[in-house]
Amino acid sequence: MKKYLVFTGSFILAYGAFEIVSGLALTVLHTPSSTSSLPSEVEFGSTSLISPLMISLLALVAAFGVMKLFKQKLYE
Repeated sequence: MKKYLVFTGSFILAYGAFEIVSGLALTVLHTPSSTSSLPSEVEFGSTSLISPLMISLLALVAAFGVMKLFKQKLYE
């Protein structure tokens, strides 16, 4: 049961960290349009460079890595 809690906790922390880092990167790399007037339509749901699926997969890999590190530390 302890392994499942460590895996779940590390996955949640890794997912949150990747979401924050990707949000900061998208904010820094955003270039506003050069038009002086405001657009008449607002665009919601534009796609980003890093999809949520890719962030989930990165968090999954990080969680597996944390589990492997904990397994090595416990058996030493």
